[in-house]
Amino acid sequence: MAQKLPLHENYIFARNGFFSDDTGAPVVLFGVREFDLFWGYLDTLFESPMGRKLIYAATDAEELILSTCAEFQIPRFFGGKKIRERLQNRWVAMGWGRLSNQNDLITMPCHDAWSVGLALAHKEHLTQQRWTMNWNQRSSEHIDLHFEAKVASLASVQTPRPLNWGTADSSVSVSGVLDLELDARSYGFFHGQQRSFFMHVSAFHHLYNALIGRPLRDQQAWKKEWFIDGGSTNESALFSSVAHAARMSFRQSEVSIFLQQSSDWTELLNLHLSHRGLGDVVVNSSILDGDLSTEFSIHSRLPAITCGLLAGMFERAHGQHPLMNVTILATNVVMTLTFPTVDYEVKT
Repeated sequence: MAQKLPLHENYIFARNGFFSDDTGAPVVLFGVREFDLFWGYLDTLFESPMGRKLIYAATDAEELILSTCAEFQIPRFFGGKKIRERLQNRWVAMGWGRLSNQNDLITMPCHDAWSVGLALAHKEHLTQQRWTMNWNQRSSEHIDLHFEAKVASLASVQTPRPLNWGTADSSVSVSGVLDLELDARSYGFFHGQQRSFFMHVSAFHHLYNALIGRPLRDQQAWKKEWFIDGGSTNESALFSSVAHAARMSFRQSEVSIFLQQSSDWTELLNLHLSHRGLGDVVVNSSILDGDLSTEFSIHSRLPAITCGLLAGMFERAHGQHPLMNVTILATNVVMTLTFPTVDYEVKT
């Protein structure tokens, strides 16, 4: 039986798909390989590399959490050792790997860029000053970090601006609690058969603000499959890019999706979305019931990722590429999936 990591006792895993860590910050659960695929696909959609954007998103999100959580406040005189221990425990509980006492080595990182960004946030929080960081990945299990002090003072990180994506409110109520089984390791945990880790929802908001408006590569056929109703042109383009990357990462998985009737969606949505902190999804209509399309109502803190995974699940279940129509509302998203029509030319 899976051993639940004791440090997760103060985490909240709600049945309706809304997770938070022991600081109260909203989080989502990703498999290590899954996120690596997702980020790889998203990165290729843009004309310029996005790696540093992820590093800074991790740094800003973690710094904002540490600066506002009483448990991590740096004492004026004594007690710094306890803060370091709490931060090291946080690395393991969140599944990020292990960070050395000197903040100069990451072992067993869950993702190179993400872990490096977190290490920078912890270095700056402990020293209360800014640093320039260089890093060298010796292997998949070791990352060396090198820091040089900056003259700049430690200014407060600003809360990221949420995009008009029908994102569920962060104060959404908890509906029941899951007994989420996480198999503990010295450097993190496994969820099912895959090493997994928690990511801040706010990190995605920092990332989205950094990516919005950046040029995408031209002549990409997938753009014709997504129709986004709501939000600005730039926001819609970014929404479809994130959703497409999530869909493509699901394509690379070996997850089985079997549907015989519309009610079969319930267990699948719970397992692959709600039980990972990706929100609550309701099936409004289904092709399996004779409807012309399958429609989902999505209440999620990360609706673009949820939409992409849903599209991938639908595609695997029906064995055909769908067209995705997304309507962005105030606090939720409605996605309608249909099959492309084929026009046959009739010769007389």
